[in-house]
Amino acid sequence: MVALSTGSNASGPVVRLDRFAYAYPGMTDWVLREISLSIGPGQCHLVQGPTGAGKSTLLLAIRGLLPPGRQSGTLAIHTGSDAASAGSGVGLVRQNPKTQLLCTSLGAEVAFGLENHRVAPSEMPDRVRAALAEVGLRRSLNHSVDALSMGQQYRACIAGLLVMEPVLVMLDEPMAQLDPKGRREVLAIIRRLKRSGRAVLICDHRPKPIQTVVDRFWCLDASGRLSETGPPAHGRPVMNLAAPGAGGRPATEGSEVPVVRVNDLRLALGPNGLNLSGISFCARHGERIAVYGPNGAGKTTLIRALAGLVAPLDGTLTVLGAPPRPSRLRGRLAILFQDPRKQMFETTVFDEVAFAARRNGTPEDEIDSKVNDLLDCLGLTGLLHASPHQLSYGQTHLVGLAAVLAGDPEILLLDDPFAGLDKKCARLVVSAVSRQAEAHGTTVVWTSHEAGGLDPWVDRTITLPDPADRRAERDEPVSVRQPPHRSKARYRLGTGIMLAVCVSLSMLAFAARSGIFLVALTAVNLLLTLVFCPQPLRLLRKGAVLFLWQTALVVLLYGIRFGFPQGIASGVQVAGQLFMAFWPGLIFMSANTQSRIVRTLGRFLPSRIAFVAATCLRFLPLLLGEMQQIREAQVFRGARILTGDLKSPRYWPDWLYCLMVPTLIKTLSLSADIAMAATARDFGIHPKRTAWPGD
Repeated sequence: MVALSTGSNASGPVVRLDRFAYAYPGMTDWVLREISLSIGPGQCHLVQGPTGAGKSTLLLAIRGLLPPGRQSGTLAIHTGSDAASAGSGVGLVRQNPKTQLLCTSLGAEVAFGLENHRVAPSEMPDRVRAALAEVGLRRSLNHSVDALSMGQQYRACIAGLLVMEPVLVMLDEPMAQLDPKGRREVLAIIRRLKRSGRAVLICDHRPKPIQTVVDRFWCLDASGRLSETGPPAHGRPVMNLAAPGAGGRPATEGSEVPVVRVNDLRLALGPNGLNLSGISFCARHGERIAVYGPNGAGKTTLIRALAGLVAPLDGTLTVLGAPPRPSRLRGRLAILFQDPRKQMFETTVFDEVAFAARRNGTPEDEIDSKVNDLLDCLGLTGLLHASPHQLSYGQTHLVGLAAVLAGDPEILLLDDPFAGLDKKCARLVVSAVSRQAEAHGTTVVWTSHEAGGLDPWVDRTITLPDPADRRAERDEPVSVRQPPHRSKARYRLGTGIMLAVCVSLSMLAFAARSGIFLVALTAVNLLLTLVFCPQPLRLLRKGAVLFLWQTALVVLLYGIRFGFPQGIASGVQVAGQLFMAFWPGLIFMSANTQSRIVRTLGRFLPSRIAFVAATCLRFLPLLLGEMQQIREAQVFRGARILTGDLKSPRYWPDWLYCLMVPTLIKTLSLSADIAMAATARDFGIHPKRTAWPGD
C-alpha cells in the first residue's frame, strides 16, 4: 500500500516509510526490502551505499516516478495544504543537470513547473527571482542555461524545484560531478533549506563532503536493506584509493624518448574567449600522470588535444613521435570518457570487451583468456553473457574500462574515471589500470576535479587554474552573456510566419530538379539568414562546414555506386537538395527562442505536443555532441568510421554497428532522462499549460 497525504502535518514527519519494499515489473527479486525511514521538517538525512544498491530507486519511489511493480509496506508523504496547491510537495534533482535543463533561458527553466500548474504568467517573474535568490544564482532571467558552469546548472535545477514550494527536497549524488567550489555552493543551499523548515534527503556513496549538514546517516546495502549508521570517522581522506602495489614510481629520466611531449600549449576553452595556456610536460612509457582542476578548467579539452581531436591555438604537441591524428593513433591510444555507456553497442559483455582486442590483431585463440582475465581483475566474472545495457552504473563503467584495456593501448586517457563510483569500483579501476601500466608500459593520463585524491598512485600531477582566475587576470567580470538568440537581429518576423516560410522552403528543396532552382533557393535562404538571424556569419560558417562534409560524403557514395565521374553530378545535386531542405530549420531555430516556438506550435497543436517538439529541437545540439563523442571513442577502439574509411565498402557495417547503434541507444536513454525530468516537475498534470512571459 502506498499512501499519499496532502493534509497539514506540521508537527509530524514529512515522509514516512514503514517496511516498504519494491520490485521492478517482471523481476522476482526485491530492489528495496523492508525500508523504514521518517524525515521531519528542517532535517537532512543521508543514504549512502555501494553503486547499484538501489539509492536512486528509493528516491524515485518517494517521488512517485517508479513503474508499477510489486510493492508492500507503507510510503506516506505529508506535503501540507499550501505545498500541495503549488506542486507535488516533493522535489527531486538527479545526478546530471544537463538532461534536466529543459529550457534554453534561465527564467523559462525555473518557471517550467509553474507553467505545468497553470500559474498566471504575471506571477512568474517574481517567484522565479525569489527561487534564484534562494540558491544564490544571480543572473539575468534571459541568461542561457548552457552558458552556466556545472555547479550553476545544478543550482538552477534546485531553483526549478524551490519555485514550486516543496516540503521535501531530494538530491541524487549531488557531489559526483561538482568541483570543491560547486560542492560548497550546494552545501550552503542545503543549510538554507533546513533553516526554512524543508526536509532534505540525499543519496550519495561518499558521506565525507556532506556530513557537516547531515542530521542522520543511513546505509543501503547491496541486498536493498536500510540501516542507520553514524557519521564517518574524522581524519580520513575524502578519497584514498591507492591499491596495494599501485604506488607511484619516480619518473624515468634520461635517454628515453617521451611518449607525449607538450610545450607551451595553448587551447581554446569554448566560445567565451578563455584559453588554457602555458601547459608543458612530457610523459614516458609506463608513466601515470594526474591532471587536476575545477569544472571548466580545460581538463577534457586537454585530453581531447592529446588524442588529436582538438587543434591547439599555439605551442607544440607530439604523441608517439608526431603530431596527434586519430587515423595514426587508432589502436595505439584509447580514451574512456566519463559516461562509458555511450560507447556500448554489443549484445554481451564478452563481445563488448573483445571488440578492441579483435580489431587490434589479437589472435582469436587468445581473446577468451584475455577477456576473462580482464573481467576477473575487475570483479565481473559472472557477467560474461550479460547485456552491457542492463548493468548498474558501476558495472557499466568497469566494462567500459575493460573494453579499452583489451586493445593493449600504448597510451590510455581517462576523463574523470571515478565520477559517480563508490570506493570499491574506484579501487578496481586503480588496480586494473596499474596492472596495465606495469605489464605493458602503458602511459596513463587521467583527469579529476578532486585535487590530491590519487597522489599515491601517480608519478606526477598537473594542476590547471580555475577559469575564474583567468578572467580576473584579464580583468573580466563573470560572463552574463545572453544566449545567441537574444542578440539583436536586424529585423524580426513573426514566429508563425517564419515557420510557414521555412517549411515551404524545405518542401521546395525536395521538388528541385535543376541547378538554377537550387541556386535560387540558396539565395533566398542566404537572405533570410542575413536579415533575421542574430549571428548570421557564425551560422553561415557552420553551414558551410556542414555542406562540405555532407557533399563529400554523398558524392563519394554516389561515385562508389554509379562510378566516377558519372556519379559526381547526381551526388552534388542530391547533396544540395538535402542541405537546402535542412537549412531552413537551422534558420528557424536560430531566429526564435524555445518559448516562442512553444507558443506558436501551441496555437494549432496540443500544448504538451508543442512543448515536446520544441524540447526535441533544444536537445538536438546535445545529441549531436554525444554522437561526435561516441565516434571519437569508437575510432580509438579500432572502429573504421573515419571519413577515409568510407572508401572501402567492407568498413561500412562499422558505421551502423559502432556509431548508429550506440547513438540510437543514447537517444533512447536521453529521451528517458528528459521525460523523467519533465514528469518530476509535474509536466502533463493539466491538459493545457500557461507560458513563461519572457523571451
